[in-house]
Amino acid sequence: MRSISLLLIALFISVTGLNATMISVNWDGSGDYITIQEGIDAAIDGDTVLVQPGTYVENINYNGKNITVASLFLTTQDTSYISQTVIDAIQGLNAVTFMNEEDNSSVFIGFTVKNVHNPYPYPVFGIKCSSASPSITNNFFHNNDGAIGCLYSSPNIIDNYFFDNGCGICIVGGSCYIMNNRISNNGEGIYLNSSLGMIINNDISKNEAGIRGEFYNDEILNNTIAYNIGVYGYGIECSHCSPYVANNIIWGNSYNFQFFGEQSNPIISYCCIEGGFPSQGINAGGNIYDYPLFADTLNGDFHLTWTNYPMQDSTKSPCIDAGNPDTTGLNLPEIDLDGNPRIVNGRIDMGAYEWQYRQNQSTNNVLFQNYPNPFNPDIIGTTISYSLPKASNIKIMIYNIKGQLVETLVDAHKPAGYHAVELNAKDMSSGIYFYKLTTKDKTFIKKMILMR
Repeated sequence: MRSISLLLIALFISVTGLNATMISVNWDGSGDYITIQEGIDAAIDGDTVLVQPGTYVENINYNGKNITVASLFLTTQDTSYISQTVIDAIQGLNAVTFMNEEDNSSVFIGFTVKNVHNPYPYPVFGIKCSSASPSITNNFFHNNDGAIGCLYSSPNIIDNYFFDNGCGICIVGGSCYIMNNRISNNGEGIYLNSSLGMIINNDISKNEAGIRGEFYNDEILNNTIAYNIGVYGYGIECSHCSPYVANNIIWGNSYNFQFFGEQSNPIISYCCIEGGFPSQGINAGGNIYDYPLFADTLNGDFHLTWTNYPMQDSTKSPCIDAGNPDTTGLNLPEIDLDGNPRIVNGRIDMGAYEWQYRQNQSTNNVLFQNYPNPFNPDIIGTTISYSLPKASNIKIMIYNIKGQLVETLVDAHKPAGYHAVELNAKDMSSGIYFYKLTTKDKTFIKKMILMR
């Protein structure tokens, strides 16, 4: 999850308009209404229901209204509001429902949706779509039977984080646009049935299954699909499917590729595939079968590495500069999952992450984005990694948003090469933090988000 993109800002402006109303919801009674549903009921097309921080134990329905329901993340771009604004649904029901032909101007943005369960043998979802096409962006879904379930719908699902759900995203019928999401530790990452859409630039890792389903023909581009291990631990699995699969890394899964049925004829190009090309499919060229040289698989960091760059004895990930050299006509975003440029010098990397040294070649020292980010220390910690071209005395310090020092994580002499350190953060509260790498010659600073 990142700051609001230009696309979302434009969407917000177009949806609100000059005559739109901003409706305030606050559980403590200081807003226009105390429940989100009351705010929705009072809204008309184009309005924004702005929800103040708090936990809202309710189930909401857009009731066919093309409105924006948002936390203060929308107006401040402060990602700490995502963890502070929670929908903890009444059990046995979907938390958020779209089922009356809401279109992409119907927006749900900036919430944590958690603990949506049903004691009966049919699943409930954090968000349920039926014959609707909402925009779902910059949310955190945790511990739900299913995070997002859509039936004959065409949702935009962008910049969300899915962790520890029965299913991350479940699409049956319709079309979907799934981009820039982190989908980890779920039962199924993405399930597709009779779907035609685009799955672009996602980290789909450490689930019990990556992407699986039947009768789907989606475009699957620039995803990292790694270490999905379980009974159905497929990287990509389909029955009677012919998706277009390009620029992906498919590695470390129980079964990296599995296709069933004579109608399964995927087109696969410029992918890094463990174990070689699958027995079915059209090999359109550019595929490689070498280990992608991930940063830290144990801690779920699937960034690419170029060890000891720019030394002559350096080891370069084979996925760097190995994507499709002709990006004309490909439906690719301008940035990768970390917000770095997606195409550099006319060549794209395989997977969801562009190699980050490119942004720092003039300095050679590199501070990587922490991973995962955002993170919840009650569930999983985060890893801060860095690389040094030569042995150095270094410090890594953590600061809060007020600039106050929270912790000195490293203060030592380190040899040249790649290093990683885990931040526990058990005693830190939700919010935005900054971590700083200081060497003799340079200082580097990056932002991270802690969500409880």
